[in-house]
Amino acid sequence: MSGLGIDGLVSGLDTSGIITELLKLRQKPIDGVKARIEKTQDRADALKELNTRALALQEVVKRLRLPSGFTRAQAVSSNPALLRATGDIATQLGTFSFVGKQVAAASQFVSQGFPDPDRATVAPQGGHVTIELGDARLSRPVDLAAIHGGAGFARGKIRIVDDGGRSAIVDLTAAVTLRDVVDAINANGAAQVEASIEGDGLALRNLSQAGSLSITEVGGGTTAASLGIAGSGVGGTLTGQSINRLNAQTSLATLNDGRGVLPGQDLGVLTIQGSTTFVANINGARTIGEILDRINMAGAGTLTAALTQDGKGIRLVDAGTPAALTVTGAAAPDLGLSADTLAPTGGAFEGRALVPSLGSVLGSSIRGVNGGGLGATVQTPATFSLTDGQGQQTHVTLNGREDLREILARLSGGAAQVKATINAAGTGIEILDVSGGSGALNITDLTGAAAAALGVAGSHALGRAAGANVNFQHFHAGRALSSLLGGEGVQSGEMRVRLRNGSEAAIRTAGARSVGDILARLNAVPGLTAAINATGDGIQLTDTTSGSGTLAIEDLSGNAARALNLAGVFSGASVDRSFEFRVQVTAGATLNAVMTEIVRVGVPVNVATFGDGSASSPARLSITGKFQGSDAALTLSSDFMSFTQTSEARDALLLMGENSPQVLRSRNGTFSVIPGLTLDLLGVGPAQVTVSRDTTATASDIKMLVERFNDLTAKVKEFTAFDKQSLTTGRLHGDATAITLAATLKRLLLDPVAGIDSTMNNAAALGLSIDRSGALTLDEGRLQNALSQRFEQVAELFSHSARLKDTTALSQFHEGQGLRRAAGPDLRVRFRNGTSLDLDLSGAQNVRELLVLLNADSRLSATVGADGRSFSFTDNTSGNQPFALSDLNQSGTTQSLGFLQPQAGNGAAMLQGGTIVLAEEQGLARRLDREIERYVNSLDGVFRQRREESDKRVEAYNADIARMGRGVNMERERLMRQFQTLEKFLAKSQQLQTQLAGQLKALTPPK
Repeated sequence: MSGLGIDGLVSGLDTSGIITELLKLRQKPIDGVKARIEKTQDRADALKELNTRALALQEVVKRLRLPSGFTRAQAVSSNPALLRATGDIATQLGTFSFVGKQVAAASQFVSQGFPDPDRATVAPQGGHVTIELGDARLSRPVDLAAIHGGAGFARGKIRIVDDGGRSAIVDLTAAVTLRDVVDAINANGAAQVEASIEGDGLALRNLSQAGSLSITEVGGGTTAASLGIAGSGVGGTLTGQSINRLNAQTSLATLNDGRGVLPGQDLGVLTIQGSTTFVANINGARTIGEILDRINMAGAGTLTAALTQDGKGIRLVDAGTPAALTVTGAAAPDLGLSADTLAPTGGAFEGRALVPSLGSVLGSSIRGVNGGGLGATVQTPATFSLTDGQGQQTHVTLNGREDLREILARLSGGAAQVKATINAAGTGIEILDVSGGSGALNITDLTGAAAAALGVAGSHALGRAAGANVNFQHFHAGRALSSLLGGEGVQSGEMRVRLRNGSEAAIRTAGARSVGDILARLNAVPGLTAAINATGDGIQLTDTTSGSGTLAIEDLSGNAARALNLAGVFSGASVDRSFEFRVQVTAGATLNAVMTEIVRVGVPVNVATFGDGSASSPARLSITGKFQGSDAALTLSSDFMSFTQTSEARDALLLMGENSPQVLRSRNGTFSVIPGLTLDLLGVGPAQVTVSRDTTATASDIKMLVERFNDLTAKVKEFTAFDKQSLTTGRLHGDATAITLAATLKRLLLDPVAGIDSTMNNAAALGLSIDRSGALTLDEGRLQNALSQRFEQVAELFSHSARLKDTTALSQFHEGQGLRRAAGPDLRVRFRNGTSLDLDLSGAQNVRELLVLLNADSRLSATVGADGRSFSFTDNTSGNQPFALSDLNQSGTTQSLGFLQPQAGNGAAMLQGGTIVLAEEQGLARRLDREIERYVNSLDGVFRQRREESDKRVEAYNADIARMGRGVNMERERLMRQFQTLEKFLAKSQQLQTQLAGQLKALTPPK
């Protein structure tokens, strides 16, 4: 078109206007298509608006479609200053009694006083402050639930009568620890007795140290018997029976001071060689009784295994009476049966104790000052001498089978007049010379290095051997990740490890439950080795790659690296990430300088200086743990200043119930004992929490349903309307989608629900009805009456789903989606005896036929659950393998049968599936939700399909416009060419006329 004229310069015609007028007829079809596009988009926008309103309606419908939507509750505490109750969901209603026994607390230490925090020197020669996180204390509280090998004790009252006939009833229903029992007896106020913990039981003595003493039950209980103190004593003393014995049900996880037996690993086998050699498979065993049974089964009469006489270890009796017996296997050391600790005793062989004396720790749990253990075994005992100030001497021999109480008793019980106790820091032992002699206290290793490992070897001129930290192993593979950071635990996420050679690896922590799980994942990184460190208080990392870089670990998400003290950048190939922090202080340091150095080192504590108001030495240093709970206890020592512990780290303890209360424990004072509610313990004392149904929340949801239902249907009415006066129509006039949606929702809301009480099976029973205008109305008085008097039936009206019957078609499962199956076998069942069963369920069409297929093998029993909406599977075999289900051929059958947790725990024989919702007999909210979902589903809903249809239609319209536009352009060019030709012709004609005129003028003679 370039160069074409638009206006007629020769003809004088308005060629542009003429062409425009000529093309108007050709433009009309394009304008018509554009109008159709606008209308299509307008209808699509209207449908989008309906989709938004339908989603709003579905939101409230979904809250009413499940029984859980009717569990809104109100919780009121009788003493919110002591026990605060929060939350608005609860499945249990009623009044619950609680007693706050103990509030959670963090460790706190306060230093001695100094004149000034900035100028006064507190460390003239320099020194150290050592802080350890994680409860490294050698003196351990005894939980009453743990006595008798985990069988616990019977709560109740006991009667004590002393030598003077004075009687006292001691209430022990609220006792949690053995110390609580001792304190309650000693504070009885009537009977003049004193109780103490001695060895493996309790002992009571008359203060007169003579006469009779008796303890009896009160009210027919068994409390005294369960504490081993029922009966009478003579000579003023009643020595209780042992309450520190294992039993067949004792969990392996509780042994060895909580380290368990090969935590997180297969137990494998034990090879026992005596008069005969045999192998006992102990893999999968969970209790001490299962270990004994496996050994006895494998021994087949040639060897028997039982508990030792004191009930604290394993005793092996070989019928062939061999001179020696050996037990090998990965689990042997943790079972106390390794060659280092297995000792011949009275014609048998006894392993070391697996539990310590009450309140003590095992010698095997003491890693020693340098992390090498005590170095004493049955084959090579360790011996050292103690010589007091008067020259009297005791030889102490250790063989690795002792616990700390026994070690202290041997230190104190010889000729040398010394007293051995746990030191003030709680992490080592202290030996004090009480002979009164002038000589030094000398402690010398004779064979082995046990005295050095205990930190007491040497000559002590002042008669006091203040032992160093002997490193009780509190950090181990079996430690629960949930116990770290004061119960905050390890949050699922990802750690990144960068090795010295520059390689990187991401470690996911999801599913990890113990420190051992994390160690396994770290060790899966090529070039990295991770293990519990030598001192048992952290993780040792070793980078085996070569390179000039640094080893670095960081959290990408979650908090695992921080919680495990692994985060950081480290020089060298090996790093010990101990939870013991040794803060070095330079000579001449002030109190504020000490505080600054603790912060710089990164010790996870809160540290501050403060003034106590005293005249001479007011400045003090406060060190407080960042986390509450016993697992986060701090131990602290310093070689240049003294500290007083002002608060011990402790768990919150809450007793639930009155006569025989349940003990609830929380590291941070927060409890979730009532599902859906949170209890925060703020003080000590009794409180009641009343949980009542919150009908106002349900009424609010039903009112909102009415509001949003009307909002949707009114908009449908507006969009599909026809005005007879103005003859105008709504944006969706005649649209079947909109009309059908509104009509269907009204029908589903008003139709009765089958399978429930006929007096409460329809919306009208709640006061819901459709008025003349088509709007949904609510009689609020009738609704409130129904909610207050028939709440359960109201819930059923909205959330009902049919129960499984023999004739229920499998195609009805999951609201009509059906039971998922594959081509070929669908399901594998693994039984406790180690066998398995593959099932092809393709032949079943209903529940009866499905159960026939499932029950065809005698190893499996399948039934419909008691609720009528789920399945229960029972393993009829016996054994120690887990009972579990799994899919075959990616069938999805396991979850489709409702088994979201397809493995039974702790050797259980039953699996209980979840609710299977059927397509039939659905409550009001269920069927409304199902219908709305058919429209609003973002993948294949009706509204999405309509939107896609509109998009395709607009695309086609635009293609038509483009095609017709090309035709108009071609016509415009043709017309322009014709007018150009006309102009050229007229111009040429004018030129010729001018020439002719000139010639005629030349031929005409002049006048």
